[in-house]
Amino acid sequence: MSVGDNIRVQRMAQNMEAVELASRAGLSKVGLSKIENGHVVPRRTTVERIATVLNVPADELMRPGPERMVTVPESLVLGFMTREELDKVIANEPVR
Repeated sequence: MSVGDNIRVQRMAQNMEAVELASRAGLSKVGLSKIENGHVVPRRTTVERIATVLNVPADELMRPGPERMVTVPESLVLGFMTREELDKVIANEPVR
């Protein structure tokens, strides 16, 4: 997974809208979209700002590979999405 994929998965796992993450990290919605979709590679400082908002280590967002695990508090998951929905988020599939 790319940095953008990791950011999107963490954001969605926390049930956060892109516009909220962008605003809190000091980015435009378009800028965040470009990062999440892999059109641009963010600077380390940008990843650190995003990681701070998501409350995860920046290195976690920068870690490549499909084997990467998403750290999500169980209370967050249970409060907002089913396990099936979370699995779809991790697999980058649409959640309905």
